[in-house]
Amino acid sequence: MARMNSPNVRPISLWEPISTSGPSEVDLGENDELEKILETKGLYESAEEAAKRQEVLGRLDQIVNSWVKKVTKAKGFNKQLIEKSNAKIFAFGSYRLGVHGPRADIDTRVGPRHVDRNKDFFGELYKMLMEEPNIEELHPVPEAHVPVMKFKMNGYP
Repeated sequence: MARMNSPNVRPISLWEPISTSGPSEVDLGENDELEKILETKGLYESAEEAAKRQEVLGRLDQIVNSWVKKVTKAKGFNKQLIEKSNAKIFAFGSYRLGVHGPRADIDTRVGPRHVDRNKDFFGELYKMLMEEPNIEELHPVPEAHVPVMKFKMNGYP
């Protein structure tokens, strides 16, 4: 076994690819087989389900932007800044990577810097989400390092 500090051994960096060659014919064939199996097992969501997820994210975007404007106004910012204030929803996890299955959750991140964790996020946004008729099973997780609220919207977690 060669030692890492040996002049003939080049350490592999986390940033460099192990290989830059594309998949072989065997790789492509096995990938096609796997995709067929996953499809027959119902592990891909339909186009209709994907569209419903987009609707959920669109509505959540509306709620969050309304919340940000409300918080910005309550903090005494001027009218021009209130009108310009908004939040962007960032999806991450399996949904963002495109490897989610039907009924998988949608992990999102949101919030401008001037939002207070307890008063604004777990207070005002929580109240707004409670008033939303399509939201159920709303559970804030204030003890989490990053503020989290778990819920289902139109049946999607």
